[in-house]
Amino acid sequence: MWGIEHPLDVYSYLFKEESDKEFSIYGLMRKGKYDSFSDEDRKIIENDKDISIEEVKVKDPNNPAKLIESILIRG
Repeated sequence: MWGIEHPLDVYSYLFKEESDKEFSIYGLMRKGKYDSFSDEDRKIIENDKDISIEEVKVKDPNNPAKLIESILIRG
């Protein structure tokens, strides 16, 4: 039998504790998925002052030696 690690453990190198916030939310998706959003939807996200967007590379779960271009959204 195998176990699944918690996402906060798997991607701990991406998440920063923000002590000034009572609540934080993160979204992580492949860059291709983010790019598939309509221009209007991306502008809404990108223009929100409470949201930050960062391009990151994460380990491929099927091949940890390979990296996947991804988007990290913090709010």
